[in-house]
Amino acid sequence: MVVKVDGKEHRKGVSKAGKNYDFHVIHFLAPDRRVEGLAAVTKIIDTSVIEYDKILVGQHYDLVPDFDGNIIEMRPAKV
Repeated sequence: MVVKVDGKEHRKGVSKAGKNYDFHVIHFLAPDRRVEGLAAVTKIIDTSVIEYDKILVGQHYDLVPDFDGNIIEMRPAKV
């Protein structure tokens, strides 16, 4: 699926349960069968998939999900 990244954030810290977390979140617009027009979508991206600095706001990316919908590849798309 090709998406245009409209926003990004890097979340890193320690949860209330004491577990470390470190991941990226991307924000984009996408079709949703329940929405007229486009829906605002966020996807969590593991830091092993792509470096934060390589995610450029406004750039199109090809997202490859696994069977459970987790993003396992994220690469610049040829648009």
